[in-house]
Amino acid sequence: MILPLKKTLSVTVALVTLLLAGMLALGIRQYQLQRHQQEIIGQSGQLLFQYSVIREHILESIVNGGPARLQPVSGEVEAFHADLARMMANPFVPDDYKLAFASQVDLPGLMLLLRNLQGETISSAESRHLNELTRNLGERLVLFDHMVLEHAKRQVIDFQTTVIGILALAVVGLTLLLFSGYRRLAKPLFLLLRQVREVREGKRQTLADSGSWHEVRTLAAATAELLGEIRRLEREGAGRQNLLQMSREVLKVLAADLGVDDLYLGMSKALLANPDYCLVWVGVPEREGEGLLPVAADGSTTMTGRECKECMAVLLSAAGEHDGGQDQALAALRNGGPVVRRNILAGLPKGPVKNTPLAEGEVSCAAVPMGGGEVLAVVNLYSLEPESFGLREIELLLLLAQLAAARIRAMGAREGDRLPAGEGADANLALEINNMCNGIINYAQLLTDELGHSMPPEQNLLLANIIKEGERIAALVGPLSVTGDK
Repeated sequence: MILPLKKTLSVTVALVTLLLAGMLALGIRQYQLQRHQQEIIGQSGQLLFQYSVIREHILESIVNGGPARLQPVSGEVEAFHADLARMMANPFVPDDYKLAFASQVDLPGLMLLLRNLQGETISSAESRHLNELTRNLGERLVLFDHMVLEHAKRQVIDFQTTVIGILALAVVGLTLLLFSGYRRLAKPLFLLLRQVREVREGKRQTLADSGSWHEVRTLAAATAELLGEIRRLEREGAGRQNLLQMSREVLKVLAADLGVDDLYLGMSKALLANPDYCLVWVGVPEREGEGLLPVAADGSTTMTGRECKECMAVLLSAAGEHDGGQDQALAALRNGGPVVRRNILAGLPKGPVKNTPLAEGEVSCAAVPMGGGEVLAVVNLYSLEPESFGLREIELLLLLAQLAAARIRAMGAREGDRLPAGEGADANLALEINNMCNGIINYAQLLTDELGHSMPPEQNLLLANIIKEGERIAALVGPLSVTGDK
């Protein structure tokens, strides 16, 4: 069972706290043992010194034959007995050592003998008895001192051995804990950081599951979502810049002095300034029947002329496979509004479009009519980008198509073709073109006001050029308005 990260950190902090508290307690215990050992060593050394002084005084009294000299020795023996009693009361001296020493030493007998020998002379028997008692006391005292010191020393060594073992176990436990933390926390975070860097560099598309704690997986999921949002915003920014570049090129074509056929071809090329589009063709209504006659077509720079024709044939044959066999271009012609269809090559063999951009993904199509009531032509655009032909993009394409239709009507008005005769026709046409230009200019100005502060300088320059070209077209149709008024 894997504990959550929060509970794991809480348990780890608690264990480390307990370990530090245990280390502190062991340190205090170590200090107490050493202090008691020094206390026992001091008491034992003092007893040995006192015994040496008593022994020296007794020998001097026996040698000099003066029993009166033994009177001060009795007080020294009493003081020795008091110090020995304090040492026997020490709780760090084992009880069996105390009993063994007390059973082998007759200290009260020695004190009584010293009191009895305070007469004028000391017999040889009394001297031997006194010497035997003092010698036995010295031997037992030395042995007791050795045993007590060894015991105190062994206590300290055993305790230090225990502390070393506990420290070794603590180090091993902390090492395992750190290794587990690295494997389950640090390593997944490093892996996540590397994957994020690879995603930003374009070396991978998604983040792999770290298989770690839930919190780390949640962080990875949030990071993946954030990266996806960043990529979406980058795609939107790139798409917006492509649309601006395309609008600029279309306005250049409309502002140029071209014939109708050249304008259709120029618009096809200008629309391909948006790299999201792979193929564009323009069809005009047939004089007889309800079909469309292609008058201009162009493909992306990655397609040859032959590939462009083959793709056109495949797309035209696939047009009737969707929505009950209705062609999207014919639907736009009949309805007078834009038509968008997705994945138009679904279910069709990819052999005819092999080694062309159309074979790389799902193809979407948009058919945009030129003109309002009377449709002059239908512009058909194909894209491999799944987010192409959104609402804003279709609105822009429809605006450009209407502007192109107004331009064609203006050309027809000058040539006496395609426009009904009558007073005020030129004025109405000029007004329509001006309205289109104002729509283009207002659209570009709106983008400048809303997004100009966050867009790079190149996009701001494109917007300025679009406004400039729109104003130029409006200036071109100015004379028509004057003529109409006259």
